[in-house]
Amino acid sequence: MVVLPMSPNNCYLSPQSIQRVGVANGEWTVEGAEVRFQVVDFSDNLIGTETTAFTNPEGIAEFDWTPDSAIDATNRVKATLVDPHDTTQDLNHPPVYFYANLVTADQVAYEPGCPDSGENAVHSLLAQDGDVSLDLGPDNYYTVAEVLDALLCELGAKHIPYDPTIQDSRWGDINDDDSRPGNVQDALDNLGENLESSDIKYEFPTCVETPGVPTFKSLIEGSVQNKFTEGGKTKSKIEDLWDALLCHLDAASCLTIRSTRGPAGMT
Repeated sequence: MVVLPMSPNNCYLSPQSIQRVGVANGEWTVEGAEVRFQVVDFSDNLIGTETTAFTNPEGIAEFDWTPDSAIDATNRVKATLVDPHDTTQDLNHPPVYFYANLVTADQVAYEPGCPDSGENAVHSLLAQDGDVSLDLGPDNYYTVAEVLDALLCELGAKHIPYDPTIQDSRWGDINDDDSRPGNVQDALDNLGENLESSDIKYEFPTCVETPGVPTFKSLIEGSVQNKFTEGGKTKSKIEDLWDALLCHLDAASCLTIRSTRGPAGMT
C-alpha cells in the first residue's frame, strides 16, 4: 500500500487548509487504513500536533491543520501509514510531507480592483491625499500592509464618497454657489457652514376644518411669503413661516371660542 498526496499546489498549502492523502493498494483504494499526521521539523522531530485518521470509502484521510503563527517559520506536516498490527509504529512506506509558512502583510502584494482614474471611490480619495502613505509601486501594486494601515489609521470622512445627486435640489438650496459635496466631510462642512432657516422646507399640514370656523393655518397662511408647490403640496421655507408668525401674528389671527354661558351669576 502507498500514501499519495491528494492536495493541490504540489503539497505547498495555504493556512487553514485541510491536508488530504489517499491510500491505495495498486489501482485499488483502501478504506479503513489508519494514517498518522504529525507536525514535525526538518529532522522529523515532533514539534506540534499528532493525530490519526482513517481513510473513507474513497481511500482518503484528512487532517485539518492551521500553520504556526510564527512569521517566516516553515511549517511541515508528515503523513505516514500506521502499522495495523502495532499502532505505535508506521509501515515502511515513504511519507508524504505538506509545507506552509506565514509571511507579513508587507510582503504580500495587492492590486486594487476599483478604478482610480479620478472616480469617486475610497481608493482614489485615499490615493489623492498627500498626507496618506498609499503609493502604487512601479509594478502597479500596493502591499497589503499599506492598504490596511491607510484604512485603519488614515481613513476619515473626507475619504468616504458621497453622491450629491440623491438630494441634488436640496444642495442647491444649501449652497449659494451651487456647488455639490463629493465626500462625507464636504457634506458635513456644507451643512455646518451654510445650512440656514431659508434652506429648510416646511410642508403645510392638511387641517381638519369645521365649516365657518377658521383655523390658525387659514388665518396666517396668507401672510407667508414665497410659498411654492412641490409634489402637489403647499410648502414654504422655515424662514418665511417664522417671519409671518413674528411679523403678522396679532389678535385677529388668534382663535377664540365663545362661551355659551353668561357672566357669573347669570344663566
